[in-house]
Order: sequence, then C-alpha cells, then structure tokens
Amino acid sequence: MVELRKEDIKKIDEFLIRHKVKFIDVRIELIDHLASKHELESQTEKLHAFLMRNRDFIKTFTKERQSKIHWIYQKQIIKQVALFFYKPRFIIFTALIAFALFSIKELNIQKVTLWLFLISIVIPLAIALYKQIRTSSKLKKMQSYQTVCGIMSMPSLFLFTPVNAYLPFDSNLFYIYWFTALIFGISGLIVFNRLLKETNINYSKIVSA
Repeated sequence: MVELRKEDIKKIDEFLIRHKVKFIDVRIELIDHLASKHELESQTEKLHAFLMRNRDFIKTFTKERQSKIHWIYQKQIIKQVALFFYKPRFIIFTALIAFALFSIKELNIQKVTLWLFLISIVIPLAIALYKQIRTSSKLKKMQSYQTVCGIMSMPSLFLFTPVNAYLPFDSNLFYIYWFTALIFGISGLIVFNRLLKETNINYSKIVSA
C-alpha cells in the first residue's frame, strides 16, 4: 500500500472543488474515502487518472451525504435538547430560563414581552451567523452549518405571523412555545460550535501543511 503525500491530499481537495463539491465537510469525508481507496487499489495508477475514473462515485457520494447530513444534525440537536432535562449542569440553565419566563409572565407588559421574545429567538441564530462569517474563508461553506441554521431558524418563522392572534402573550401555551424555542436555539448553537471546531481540526489535519 502506497501512502499518499500531503501534496496529493491537496490535489484531491482541489479536484473536488473544481468538480463542484462546494461543502467543506462533505469534501473532508470524500478526501478520506478517496485517499484510502487510492492507497488500497491503485498502486501504479496516477492520482489524476484515479480521480477521473471515480467521478461517478464522487457525484453519488456527494448527493447521498448532503441528504444524510440533515438527519445527522437534527438528531444531534435533539440529543442536545434532551441534555437540558437530565444533565445537572444543563438542568440549572433550564431552570433559569423557566424562572426568567415566569417572571416576564408575571410582569404582564405586552410591549416588553414582545421585544424580549423577538430578541431571545433571534440571538442564537445571529451568534451562529457571526461566528460563521468570521471563520476562515475556506470553512465558510459547510453543509452542516446550513443544516443546523435551518433547524435553529424554525422558531423564528413564527416571528412573521401575527403572534398575539395565535398565542396570546398571557397564555401558558405562548410561554411553552417560547421556552421550547429557546432550548432548541441554544442547543443548535452548541451543536454548531462543536461542528465548527471539529471541521477546523479535521480540515487542518487532512489538507493544511
């Protein structure tokens, strides 16, 4: 088995970019698959010829992986949400959120409630967007990022409906919705931070010199 050099790994990455594999987290997995496959199967075949021969595999893998990523990160966010109800350090935070919402409900000031609701729903998504913008240009295109942000943004869709018409600010249902949206938003941010860190580390290991 001939082990590929760092220069060869970079060539695989460049080949994938040229062939429209734009999401870096998908490329990381493809690089690993292709490098292992080349080392095992192609002792004498030149790397470029090997990659050209595997274009159909690349297309199939990319399509399948992008569809699977949504479900992978949806499960991760749900698992993170569950931690807020049984892990001690998260339970404390959950109790603080519940207490804060209870206090807001007791105040019963519609204008204050509305603004606090809007700000708290948008903040997790805004932080994720800010972090992604500040990331190295090579890491800005992540299928995982788009998936997590898509899940995180679901509570904010409610902002574009007449809130008080469906969930009056003094109703328990409104505060249950707000509580759930906050837990999902924070969970999405935690998962996003984790995937951003992992992607940075993995990309540096595989591609960077």
